[in-house]
Amino acid sequence: MNFIKGLSSYFFTLIVLVSGWACSLNLLADESLQANFLNPPDSAKPQTWWHWMNGNVSKQGITADLEAMQRVGVGGFEAFHVTDGVPAGPVGYLSDEWRPAHETRDY
Repeated sequence: MNFIKGLSSYFFTLIVLVSGWACSLNLLADESLQANFLNPPDSAKPQTWWHWMNGNVSKQGITADLEAMQRVGVGGFEAFHVTDGVPAGPVGYLSDEWRPAHETRDY
């Protein structure tokens, strides 16, 4: 009988310890979840489409757009040169003037 009481006491202690450990892991997971929510890893940041409107681009405009995207947490983009229904701007697609504007940063 003493053996059974000792064994049950042992298991009760073990259950309490494991429960405490599980609660600690839960708290760590909650803190990690909150930290990742406030500062998401690059793989979890939103991305967007970025339309370049038929030659209506400039190096200053591209730089301002990239800085704004970085400031609000955009993690990436897909750039599209859009011409359909958009009046042509002063910079021709892939022209000598367009290339330096496009090569603003490493992205």
